[in-house]
Amino acid sequence: PRRKAGLLDGADQARNALDVRSAVPLHLKHVLSYAEVAAVGIAPERTLRRLVATGRVKRSVIRLGRRLRFVRDVLIAELLETEG
Repeated sequence: PRRKAGLLDGADQARNALDVRSAVPLHLKHVLSYAEVAAVGIAPERTLRRLVATGRVKRSVIRLGRRLRFVRDVLIAELLETEG
C-alpha cells in the first residue's frame, strides 16, 4: 500500500526538520553534487561526468567514497579554463 504524499508520520517529520541540506538554497551552497550543479545551471550532468572521466576537471572534485562533490567556485574556474 502506498502512503499519501501529504501525510507524514512523526519519524519523517523529525528527520525532515533536521535535514539542514534543504534549508540552504542551491545558489548559496559551496559544495554541490552532479545533480545540484546541473540544477544551478553551471553545466549539464552528462557533460560534467565526461569532463571528470577525461581528467579535465580535477581541482574542484571532492571524493566521498563513490560519491563526488564539487567546490562551486573552483569548478566554475576549471570549466572556464577548459572552454578556452
